[in-house]
Amino acid sequence: MKKAIARTIVKIPIENKQPPFDVALVADETGRIQWGTPPSEAVKCTLGIIGVGTIGSSLAVHAASKGLNVIALTTHSPEQKREKLMQWTHNRYPPAVAASIGPRIKLTKDYADMRTCDIVIECAVENLQVKQKVFRQLEKATDAVLATNSSSLSLKKIFETVDQSRVCGFHLFNPVDRMQLVEISFPFAVPSPVKTQVMNLAQWLDKKPVFVADSPGFIVNRLLFAQLNQAIMLHEKNIASKEDIDLAMKLGLNHPMGPFRLMDLIGLDVTLEIFKSFHEQTGEALFRPAPSLIQKVADGQLGRKTRKGYYEY
Repeated sequence: MKKAIARTIVKIPIENKQPPFDVALVADETGRIQWGTPPSEAVKCTLGIIGVGTIGSSLAVHAASKGLNVIALTTHSPEQKREKLMQWTHNRYPPAVAASIGPRIKLTKDYADMRTCDIVIECAVENLQVKQKVFRQLEKATDAVLATNSSSLSLKKIFETVDQSRVCGFHLFNPVDRMQLVEISFPFAVPSPVKTQVMNLAQWLDKKPVFVADSPGFIVNRLLFAQLNQAIMLHEKNIASKEDIDLAMKLGLNHPMGPFRLMDLIGLDVTLEIFKSFHEQTGEALFRPAPSLIQKVADGQLGRKTRKGYYEY
């Protein structure tokens, strides 16, 4: 006979300047503590997504596969975006699951459609002015909790022109259906219902949260991009070839791919912009863009999407 499941409430601090809030923790029959409320107790919400690029598309499909209704805003043709989403969905999910995803996703070009959302996650291009414009429009359109998926820009700057009592950073990783982590940041004091809504969404998406202050790169990208820049410098100084650096990181640290393959996957133009943002915000030489990366971007060698970056595809 299985042991009864024990449930307790603990206080989890979001950041030093904010009070802790209540989160349910569940102990399974082995006595191990699992984060979050049981899925049956999490409150179903309607998720809004701004931007249906790589991360936005992955998030929309994953959220719908978990049973959430999704309203996704795109600047492109909603019909064409739906076709691409459904093609990707049928290639990735079993037929029964894929068939249930499509009806849960509504694609739109109208911010007014966000009015029924409980929480909206912005997944637009990593540009401060673009994101600020998005949130000014969202503030007029909905009373939902407003979140950004950004980790390279200052959250306080992103949200400086909108109501700061309902905002947060909610940084997911690509592909959303396979990566378990979400980095959560509350740059301003927010009421408990906002925190509850954010934690509830993390639970619905089956993500494990870590909490971090508003800082360039949060945890993962702050460490990752320092490593990527060091890899480029090793290569520029002829200490090792890009192939050997990639192989060393795969076999020595069990990374799924090496830094040069990863930068090609991210896009060298995106990688360069993140380096520039980190360097500008921190002033650390560690993030100063390497000359060879700048040259590749200038030459239009952006990685996989142009079939040439550090490698040819």
